[in-house]
Amino acid sequence: EWLRTGVAEAALVVLSATRVSEARVSTPAPRTCVSTMRSIFRRFRPLCVRTCRNFCAQSGANVESATSDMVKNGLAKVREKMNDASKAAGQDVELIAVSKTKPVELLRYAYESGQRAFGENYAQELIEKAPQMPDDVEWHFIGKLQSNKINPLVKGVSNLKAVHTVTSEKIARKIATACQAIDRASIDVYLQVDTSGEATKNGLEMGEELLLLAETVSGTSEPYDRLNLVGLMTIGAVGDLECFDKLVNARTQVAKRLGVQPESLKLSMGMSGDFEDAISRGSNLIRVGSTIFGARDYSKKK
Repeated sequence: EWLRTGVAEAALVVLSATRVSEARVSTPAPRTCVSTMRSIFRRFRPLCVRTCRNFCAQSGANVESATSDMVKNGLAKVREKMNDASKAAGQDVELIAVSKTKPVELLRYAYESGQRAFGENYAQELIEKAPQMPDDVEWHFIGKLQSNKINPLVKGVSNLKAVHTVTSEKIARKIATACQAIDRASIDVYLQVDTSGEATKNGLEMGEELLLLAETVSGTSEPYDRLNLVGLMTIGAVGDLECFDKLVNARTQVAKRLGVQPESLKLSMGMSGDFEDAISRGSNLIRVGSTIFGARDYSKKK
């Protein structure tokens, strides 16, 4: 069988070479050679087709298996480091698997390993992915939220657990009124705080601006009674661990203004490169993507 397969594959190669020769060489190959190779090809063509199909199927299965293992192994490693860091810090920590730009197939591999909380940076991508995943997934929106995307996001994703990037009263009001429109009881929100001062980062400045919005969002008047202020979020500067300390200080200020214990407000901070440090400084939620799903492809994003 292996000999017949080898002969068939050789026939394909030679036939292809012969056709190239006929097309590109001024002096064509002898007709007897071409005729012989075509005869061989016709005889072994079914075997060639089966061999190629089997090879492609096996290759696809191998790639899928390797990708599944990559996601599941990456997730396991992150969980192990997260659990060790949370034990050392003496607090519970939740993992949000950030799946922006990644195909749904990769999310399903993480789901098979028990992951339920997923984060997305693009509203339209979340809206498209949500129906393709099981209903018990908890979606977290963690990207910059444009006001015109709020209604489609809230109304289109029934299992949207939280929005981590509230930076203005306008955004907060639109989220609340979107909940009213579909009679949704409530949604969790985080106020995003600027702890790095970088122009590329969004967020509220620490101080009165942050405190006033915290009071508004945590109020009981309509429509803000639809919002649950559960904590603060930040995207710190790479390598600057003081950003985490600043968010802790911001929480202390907000808690004092609201008359609650600081620990009652969660801290969403820490990503692939620094989540262990973030946990050691008080993080309750970490947002990890590339360590689990691999490097991101932004080629299709504008």
